[in-house]
Amino acid sequence: MRYLIFIMGLFTLTACSSGSKLPTPPNTVATSSESTPDPHHAKIEAIEVIRGGSYPLQYSAAVILNFSGQCKQVSEITQDFEDATFKIDIITEEQTACQPPLGLMEQIIPLDMLNLPAGVYHIVVNGVNKSFELPTDNKL
Repeated sequence: MRYLIFIMGLFTLTACSSGSKLPTPPNTVATSSESTPDPHHAKIEAIEVIRGGSYPLQYSAAVILNFSGQCKQVSEITQDFEDATFKIDIITEEQTACQPPLGLMEQIIPLDMLNLPAGVYHIVVNGVNKSFELPTDNKL
């Protein structure tokens, strides 16, 4: 039931966001009610790990941002990888005008999985954590 509600939310988000494709059915989801670390970092509602269907395996992080009641936009996304952890920062800036104020927004972030060995990996987006497993070595 929880996944059904999440998928219905993704349909709504996809219809409202430009250029986004609805991801394949969720295999892992992280949610958070944590507060935003600072006003320049987007508040993260959920992280979903999406696996592509070809080899080498391709993974992306579908991140649900909460802009409720705010006139903000994503200005920068940075990604670092160290010790089996993808650290992603999503920086925002104020929009000069927005009508109506934004709500939830989906941001798809590809992860560089090429040449990684099988194992458990972690994603940290603005302080929200999610883990997933790479089932096989991802080498060409």
